[in-house]
Amino acid sequence: MAANGVTPLAPGIRFAHVTQPDLRTARSSTWDVSYDYRLSPTWSVRASLLERRGSHELIVDPRQQNGAGELWLRSEGRSHYRDLEVGFHYTRSPAADLNVSYAHAMVQSDLNAFAGFFNTMLAPVIGPNVIGPAATDVPHRLLARGRWMPTPRWLLVGITDLRTGLPYSVVDEALDFVGPRNSHRFPIRFRQDLGVEHRFHIAKWQPWIGVRAYNALNSFLPSDVQANIGSKAFGTFYNSEFRQFRLQVRFER
Repeated sequence: MAANGVTPLAPGIRFAHVTQPDLRTARSSTWDVSYDYRLSPTWSVRASLLERRGSHELIVDPRQQNGAGELWLRSEGRSHYRDLEVGFHYTRSPAADLNVSYAHAMVQSDLNAFAGFFNTMLAPVIGPNVIGPAATDVPHRLLARGRWMPTPRWLLVGITDLRTGLPYSVVDEALDFVGPRNSHRFPIRFRQDLGVEHRFHIAKWQPWIGVRAYNALNSFLPSDVQANIGSKAFGTFYNSEFRQFRLQVRFER
């Protein structure tokens, strides 16, 4: 399109949908190894390594020739996932329990996955297929979960999640990719969920009743970004999760 955004600079190209005749069923292979060691009745440590490789995944590849276009559906997609995790566990049942883990992961895949375009998008704009970081790639994640009962009738719980932001791609006014795909990332994500519960005695029941605060610190956790370099709001993040308070009721036998 011309600078006015209305006048076309060249005739449009209609893309026909073409399916590879010998599509194959997607498959994957996974292996993992783990080690747990109890240091004492209250302390234990663990380490694990997991790897998954996928093949014959459905991808869409655009092709142009002699003024005509085709969107090829092929079963030649690949993916590779590796996760290394270490952590420790402390327990003093039933008064206290703490579980902390750190994970270093890598996810690479063909970025033109069929489900990524023909799912909820009405008219997807599809660029050339490349292999790069998947949309779910999170290299670093620290997760801590704990519970503490100062008395038999009071319970405090908490979850802390600190991890790398998800990747995204930058595009121009024509929605062509600018630079390597998924080379930018959302901000580092830090979230805390907290809760307090008290055990009441109501008739013949003794329910736990309390309050849970999700994203208790009201951290900025955006799920969308303006990734078009032609926008004045380029690089702005939107739609953060908001803090929520919920009533919690539990019954135990």
